[in-house]
Amino acid sequence: METATKSSMPSLRNLGEYFDYARSRICRTDAELLLSHAFSIERTEIYTRPNFEPNSDQGQCFCKSLTQRVEGVPLAYITGEAYFWNQRLHVS
Repeated sequence: METATKSSMPSLRNLGEYFDYARSRICRTDAELLLSHAFSIERTEIYTRPNFEPNSDQGQCFCKSLTQRVEGVPLAYITGEAYFWNQRLHVS
C-alpha cells in the first residue's frame, strides 16, 4: 500500500492541490476532514478558498495524517474527534 511520505508527495502549493492529492488516495469525506484538521479550517473553506497556501507545518501535519489514514488508522484517532448526531465528541 502506498503511503504519503514527504519524499513521495508531489510539490503541493495550495489547498486545491492538497485536496486533489488526498482524494486520489482516500474517500472524499475523509479527505475533507483531514484537510480541515491539518490546516485548522472549516470544511467549506476547501471549496471557497482553493488558493489558500498552508505553511510547512500544516503540510507536514497533513502528510502524517494522510499516511496514517491510508494505513487504516481510524479517522477519529487521527483527528481526536468524532461526530454523532451533529455532536462533536472527543476521542482519546
